[in-house]
Amino acid sequence: GVWYVLYCIKVVPSARLGRHVFGVLGGLALIFSAFFLNFGAAYGATPLEDKIGLEITAPSTEDLIVALSYTEVQLNQGADEVDFAASGASKMPYSFAELTEKLNAAYDKLYPEYDFLTPLHAPVKRIALSKPMTYTHLSGIYAVYTGEANVNINYPDFVIVYTTAHEMAHQRGVAPEDEANFIAFLVCAASDDPYIRYCGYANLYEYIADALYSADADACRSIASFLDPAVAGEFAAYSKMFAPYSHSTASAVTDTINDTYLKLQGESAGTKSYGLVVDLAVAYLKKQY
Repeated sequence: GVWYVLYCIKVVPSARLGRHVFGVLGGLALIFSAFFLNFGAAYGATPLEDKIGLEITAPSTEDLIVALSYTEVQLNQGADEVDFAASGASKMPYSFAELTEKLNAAYDKLYPEYDFLTPLHAPVKRIALSKPMTYTHLSGIYAVYTGEANVNINYPDFVIVYTTAHEMAHQRGVAPEDEANFIAFLVCAASDDPYIRYCGYANLYEYIADALYSADADACRSIASFLDPAVAGEFAAYSKMFAPYSHSTASAVTDTINDTYLKLQGESAGTKSYGLVVDLAVAYLKKQY
């Protein structure tokens, strides 16, 4: 693209319009090529379930009930080692920099078993304008062209931890959103840190509960009644915190753009692909029961 643009400028110096057109086309070609080489090709990689030997089927209501019950047990047990603020929200007991170090260590534990992950120790950036960004409902962004993972730190700590693990999965070559969500859970669950493990199960619980509520609301409410009061308080605090951002115009625009982008990359479910982590999680958890 670059050489062609330069050629046109040299050979047809008077054709200003042509130079501009070819310049724009060449620039777009470069941008597309850089995207494909840096990240786009990862969307066409072998599906994660094939890489780790999972048989994926649409989970039945019973599957979801069992998976949510199992996740709830792990979550309740993990809550015993977590500190909660007066608001009900859990508190991350270390700095953001320490969090990334702990997650890097957790990824190190996964590399021997999941050799498709690119071994890497990379920093993660906190987004300066996190509060206004929350109106877009984005908790994190992966910058394709620079390889930077960026996290919205206006969210509750338990979401920040999981989002950081998710964006780090993108850094390691995992493109589809459901796969990055699932890797984030595996990383959190593998961590030696009790708070990170708690965050992994808390976020997975939300995904599975949402799926079960759509299939059988009564069953979901019944299981939720056995949540540790501290965990129930966590979710209540999150709901209260997020209420001012829940129906923003910015979120509708962002969702449309993100949905289109994901569909262009071959993810037919668009932004709904984030929730498809449930399919992977249910198949994986069946092996843990």
